[in-house]
Amino acid sequence: MSSPVEGGGAAVYQAALDAIGAVLPGEAGGTRFAPVSVTIDYSANSPEACGYVGEARITRRTRTIVFLDADIWRSDNRAHAAAVTAVYRVLG
Repeated sequence: MSSPVEGGGAAVYQAALDAIGAVLPGEAGGTRFAPVSVTIDYSANSPEACGYVGEARITRRTRTIVFLDADIWRSDNRAHAAAVTAVYRVLG
């Protein structure tokens, strides 16, 4: 789970990147990754003045691509704020 990030839409995006970043190094053990796409579906629970936390998981991994999902919650009341899907390329 990522640390709380304060703010609105940009904070949700940062919380998503933090959550994904926490999962990828543990999966790779030194392998580098580059984002191919990151999609964020915001819910109505994403006000500007709020902190966010996230949790990501790898849903599929091939030799060259990693697919991830993440959920982002408000840190004050744990209301779901966004669903994230991401694809990262394995650089080696």
